[in-house]
Amino acid sequence: MPGFTYYGDLLGISSFYRLGPKVAHSKLDRFYAISLSTLVQFNVEMFSDSIFIVGDDAVAGLRELMNLYSCLLGENLLLRGAVVMGRLSFGPRFTRENFEKRLPDDDKLARATGLERSYKGARLLVENALVETLFSSCQEWMTHEGYLRTIASSPENEDVLKRICSTPNNSNYEMLYYWKENMSHEGYSRKTKELKHISMMYNDQLRLHYTETINLIHRSEERHRMTEEKRASLAGSTRLTRR
Repeated sequence: MPGFTYYGDLLGISSFYRLGPKVAHSKLDRFYAISLSTLVQFNVEMFSDSIFIVGDDAVAGLRELMNLYSCLLGENLLLRGAVVMGRLSFGPRFTRENFEKRLPDDDKLARATGLERSYKGARLLVENALVETLFSSCQEWMTHEGYLRTIASSPENEDVLKRICSTPNNSNYEMLYYWKENMSHEGYSRKTKELKHISMMYNDQLRLHYTETINLIHRSEERHRMTEEKRASLAGSTRLTRR
């Protein structure tokens, strides 16, 4: 598996600081606690509302990130970030007592931050080049149509790959991280109703992040439902054919 670099930030923290430092600190404290308990395999750096992760296995990284995003969203904390291919490295490290220099060797961090900022809502975006590498054994799954056509296949790391989906504008890819195998329609609906209620209390700028997160949950549920229905139908057809 290829290495990866992830950059993300917690949305809305500056507005909570306007309400008071204790409000913002409480949000950040939960962000740090959940991240600490969830991210166990990789090198993680956190500063204020930002999180930076590097590792040598992008699939394993995406698994942990999906879990992190789901846990954070469970407490209505919106994390937006992007994963790009390749592990970030730095040039020679020169320091003195009150100065430390960490200059990236290439553009991996710039690619991650640029992709992260190009979308609204609690999104886990995946760089196109990384997706192409991950789907080397099931390239049909890189499009909605191809996924539907070959949904019966079970490639290695299917649990991650089936949750990678092109964004609505068909320009990039994102993880449908809120798709949980045991999640019912009522479970999806409860979360979207909760986020919609919160969004109605905010201005248009903040509301857009919640709206886009709700849309992401809808896409997660739709692919979940469609996958189960399609595979159940195919399994039924196979049983009838064998009789």
